[in-house]
Amino acid sequence: MLADIKAGLVATVIVKDLSRLGRNHIEVGKYTQIVFPEAEVRFIAVNNAVDSSDQSDLDFSPFVNIMNEWYARDVTHKVKAVLAQKDRQGKAVGRYPYGYLDNPDDKGRWVVDPETAPVVQEIFRLKLEGWSNEWIAKEMKKRQILKPSAVRKVRGGQNLEDLERPYGWNSESVRNILHNQTYTGTLTNFQSKRVSFNSKKRVATREDEQNVIEDAHPAIVSKEDFEKAQELCEKDKRKPVPQEVDDNMFVGMCFCADCGRRMYHSKTRKGNVRPYFLCANRVLDRCTRHRIWDEVLEEYSDFNFTPVLKYD
Repeated sequence: MLADIKAGLVATVIVKDLSRLGRNHIEVGKYTQIVFPEAEVRFIAVNNAVDSSDQSDLDFSPFVNIMNEWYARDVTHKVKAVLAQKDRQGKAVGRYPYGYLDNPDDKGRWVVDPETAPVVQEIFRLKLEGWSNEWIAKEMKKRQILKPSAVRKVRGGQNLEDLERPYGWNSESVRNILHNQTYTGTLTNFQSKRVSFNSKKRVATREDEQNVIEDAHPAIVSKEDFEKAQELCEKDKRKPVPQEVDDNMFVGMCFCADCGRRMYHSKTRKGNVRPYFLCANRVLDRCTRHRIWDEVLEEYSDFNFTPVLKYD
């Protein structure tokens, strides 16, 4: 809608009431007092009898916006009270992780998922055998096992054919499973929280703000195997090898013309291959095959104009 307003395609914005436009009184006031008038857009809130064609109708709207925001804040406090009550009962206040399902007879209690729990056990088994996270991810992909996010989407009603890389496991997804203490039957509530009630951004909470509940649900992995896996994960860590500083003047400034991703500089010389910049998506097989040679960029080192570069 905002894009259409900027393009001059909208003459009037009509909402049921001011709360439908938003519950943040600062943002709502910005649109009704600045954005809409500057774009010459008429604003109407039916239930609040607000019509910007009559400026007097807007005189009381700031107070309505404040009350709408207060209502949203009050709902947030009530939701927090409900979550606190569930926590005191030893129930989960968050979404069940990969490997579990909600108990339909007791909301907040998790039961083992017969479909995905064996995958979790297999990941821990391979780790205890000495497999690296990267090779475990490759094995999951080789076996055509749906990654956690794909499982949720398919169960949510999406078609498997419409998903991008549904078997695209990576070392990070394997690491998250190996480090998740939930699989030992231990529940940790309130691991994150929102910055504020009108923001979707979440941040990690301090340990003293969390509540750890032992044996809250059936374990998928024994605590002994979990501890052994943590020791192996710790041994897998390697100190980064010092890298030579890349002094190429175009590093960090090149972006792919096809997909917009950053292009990385390769100084590897194999045979007659010259240094070049390569699209990051090309590395992941998500973009077309192309690269830009260093000498091509050097021809356009004069920044007084913007050249159109061709690559092969």
